[in-house]
Amino acid sequence: MSLQRSHLYDLVPYPGRPRPHTHPDRLSTLAALLGMTPPPVEHCRVLEVGCGDGANIIPMAMGFPQAEFVGIDTSSCAIATGLSIREALGFANLQLLEMDLADFPEAMGEFDYIIAHGFYSWVAPPLRERLLQIMEALLSPHGVAFVSYNTYPGCHIREMVREMMRYHVHNAPDPVTKISQARALLRFLVQARPGDGDPYDLLLHKELDRVLKQSDHHLFHDDLAPINQPFYFHEFMEQAGRHDMQYLCEAEYHTMQVDHISDAARKAMEALEENPVAREQYLDFLTCRRFRQTLLCRRTVRLDRDVRSERMQRFFFSSPARPVSENPEIASEAEETFAGPAGARMKTGHPLAKAVMVCLANAWPGALSFDQLLTGAAALHGRETNGEQRRLLGEILVQTFGVGLVQPHLSPVRLSRSPGERPSASPLARLQIENGNFLTNLCHGTVHLEDPVACQVLRLLDGTRDRETLMDSMEGFEGTIHERQNRLEGTPASLREEKARVLEEVLGELAHLALLLP
Repeated sequence: MSLQRSHLYDLVPYPGRPRPHTHPDRLSTLAALLGMTPPPVEHCRVLEVGCGDGANIIPMAMGFPQAEFVGIDTSSCAIATGLSIREALGFANLQLLEMDLADFPEAMGEFDYIIAHGFYSWVAPPLRERLLQIMEALLSPHGVAFVSYNTYPGCHIREMVREMMRYHVHNAPDPVTKISQARALLRFLVQARPGDGDPYDLLLHKELDRVLKQSDHHLFHDDLAPINQPFYFHEFMEQAGRHDMQYLCEAEYHTMQVDHISDAARKAMEALEENPVAREQYLDFLTCRRFRQTLLCRRTVRLDRDVRSERMQRFFFSSPARPVSENPEIASEAEETFAGPAGARMKTGHPLAKAVMVCLANAWPGALSFDQLLTGAAALHGRETNGEQRRLLGEILVQTFGVGLVQPHLSPVRLSRSPGERPSASPLARLQIENGNFLTNLCHGTVHLEDPVACQVLRLLDGTRDRETLMDSMEGFEGTIHERQNRLEGTPASLREEKARVLEEVLGELAHLALLLP
């Protein structure tokens, strides 16, 4: 990354956030599903290129204290922020280095997982080449590399609007003016058009909507960035292939599926199963894809891309999906719909499939082993746990994983689904709540904690306080409890009872948000 580009990140900081698709558990799980023997996450080495303020790598280091993590970035402000968090939390297994990738020493040794999110399309060709050189030199034999980048053909549309905005703001004196004028140009273009619904009108409206939803820092460092180079997928893979890398899969595995295309197109895709790069390229043509999160491994690794049901027995499983109906019928063959927060949906009348999804919903945010899921689902739909049920469960998990409703895990997250006697919250979340209410949870996601009582209780959850002590520490919370419940009349005894009830509700909510430690 150039010094000029680094300076831009100091001028307009890019606040980081956890990226679930980069997590070592996700990478190792996908590798194992496709026939690899990935290094155990609990004792792995991870390198993140362009780590920013450490918002992605710091939670990983907290979750795996016996593993080693290294993050590098050229922004001095971002690294300083990350180092202050590391110092406050006392991590010994994390290095955050202010360093250009061009200067990264290969003497740092092998890494099992290399992460480059938001880097490849936004840097000059020499740094792209250097990233691939680092992978070739330092990725362990069964390691996995994550690279995100913008893609054609979808970005042809985006590039047109980006070039208009960059032309319009090229003389703007400062970032704030650039950002406001870029948005103003798109508003003008939309308003100046006749609005008769022709393709250009529809395109401009869609791009205006996208740009207006973007944060200032995202617009500045993405659409207005000096470099934003998309690639056709085959181009990226040609570049990676020159450095002994092969295609593993996408970090969002369900995006590789072909469910929303015609039967003729699906048959054409099936004919390309032996050529995964060509298959994915044609799928990009069909879907007008703009962005990829690609996993790579060494060319010497033998892959088995047939995700068979028997492989599922070694994993744990989690799912945030919920039944659409309030009381789903499980034992019968009545159809029920299950929906995930990202838009994934599945309709099924199969009793075991419905029981599986309800079991996972009840366990969320925790994960269940294959055998736990088999036993729980059998109890729900009234069948014995025989060999046929094991086979069916494996097939159901392959299908639900393929559509993005269920996530398998090799290393499930350690969290509490019910508050213990002395509840303890994530130390990172307790630190973050002092500066805002967007928090990193134990599932490596971002949660927005809006309730003021929940925010105040979270600060107290250091594992030393039981319920009585927590209620004693809630003196002065009456106002915020009143806002929450809108009823606090009565004697002091009834007030304490109300506090106890509210405390249990809040603790349950914090557990459901994956903020409580076991």
